[in-house]
Amino acid sequence: LAKKTHRKLTDFRGEDRDPVWAPDGSGYYYLSERSGSFNVWKAGLKPGAKPVQVTQHRSVAVRFVSVAGDGTLVYGLEG
Repeated sequence: LAKKTHRKLTDFRGEDRDPVWAPDGSGYYYLSERSGSFNVWKAGLKPGAKPVQVTQHRSVAVRFVSVAGDGTLVYGLEG
């Protein structure tokens, strides 16, 4: 923000959405279809950092991801 610049954080050619900051500021969690269905992923902020899949739901999509101050994740699944 101080540099008044921006950069693209994901490179997946599908849908990445609903980012929430990790409480320690090291990165962010977000929903992505890159595994075939929406799951929670975590990415760091350093250029070239590879995202890591956090949830492994195959038949239903994760929705509404949120994170608590202690790092606990909560999300909607199956309605």
